[in-house]
Amino acid sequence: MFRPLILCLALIAAPLAAAELRVLSGPGALQRAIAGAEPGDVLRLDPGLHPGPVVLDRPLTLTSTDAVIDGQGQGTVITITADNVSVIGLTITGSGMDSQALDAGVKIVKGADRALVEANRILGNLHGVDVHGGRDTIVRNNTIEGTRQFRVNDRGNGIYVWNAPGAVVEGNTVRWGRDGIFPTPRATASTATTCSATCALPSITCTPTTPRFRAKSAPAPGLAMPSCFPTGP
Repeated sequence: MFRPLILCLALIAAPLAAAELRVLSGPGALQRAIAGAEPGDVLRLDPGLHPGPVVLDRPLTLTSTDAVIDGQGQGTVITITADNVSVIGLTITGSGMDSQALDAGVKIVKGADRALVEANRILGNLHGVDVHGGRDTIVRNNTIEGTRQFRVNDRGNGIYVWNAPGAVVEGNTVRWGRDGIFPTPRATASTATTCSATCALPSITCTPTTPRFRAKSAPAPGLAMPSCFPTGP
């Protein structure tokens, strides 16, 4: 006779299944959707303009096939502060231009582990992707085009990896930044193409060693990998 009560308690205790939620374009809609989402939800953005900036403070997937998130010149466009966040298939533009704050299209902060930034168009930002301490981040198959309104030395990096053990950068196309890929120790960069430098490199693993690699062609600064060495063929 206790079975119905046990079943009810089990249902109450069970976690809710992740939902896929449609996000309409327009001012404030994306911020409201994030605030109302549960961990694990997928936010599928409608085509069109979604004004930012936004902070992803819980495990979510943000995805679309034709949506633009515009930071409107206000800091970083998408800041990831939670574990297990995925940003896939978006156009991300309009960061601020504060070099001290490292304004970026996407920033992954320390403590936000296992982020995935994949198949995005990250355009016209100071830095493209700033992996700033998040462990085991994957930055893959993105097109990253920096701003051209400054001199090369005053621009940001396409992909900046700082103190992020386990980070993997692969298959990205980067142009018009100061440095295409700028990682610190304990990150891996492989099959990364830097168009501004026409670089074709084997797999690169960053460790506390003396740099021992060379870009095949570098008409402009496009690749900077201190303390890195090639590990591929």
